[in-house]
Amino acid sequence: MNPEKKLILIIAIILIMIGIMVLVFIQPFFYEIKNLTEKIEKEREEIEILYQKGKTLAQAKNELEEIEKNKALLEGVFLETGEELSFITSLEKIANKNNVFQEVVLEERGPFQNNFETLPISLSLKGNFDNFVKYFDELEKLDFYFNVNYLNIFALTSQDSQLGASLGAKTYWRKK
Repeated sequence: MNPEKKLILIIAIILIMIGIMVLVFIQPFFYEIKNLTEKIEKEREEIEILYQKGKTLAQAKNELEEIEKNKALLEGVFLETGEELSFITSLEKIANKNNVFQEVVLEERGPFQNNFETLPISLSLKGNFDNFVKYFDELEKLDFYFNVNYLNIFALTSQDSQLGASLGAKTYWRKK
């Protein structure tokens, strides 16, 4: 065999051995690395989803804590059913304190929704302007919701400073 053919044969054998080594050793590692990369990417996506869920859960927990803090405050703005007499008495005290004559008319209750209801109220008032200002100021300072729907102020007579007023409002009540 001549030296050129021998060299070609040796190179061919070496290339075949390199090819076999690639097929036997390197290619399985390549597929294993590819599979590991896919698994890592999949786990990264799952971890990201879990992180987002945990973040949302933590945010919801913080919001719940904030709501719990404000729950007592919110419950304090509602009157309790059965306490209508004390409500009217408190309105009478405010009127007497400010020298305002007052007539209170409780209208028909709205239906209960989620343990809460509205009770419209109408007030007829008589007094002078300064007393009305003080009366309305104290009415505004009440701890519960008293939402005014309308307020009409009018002169009773042209000779004195006596005024009349009609006020319509809604109060909010919860079941005991």
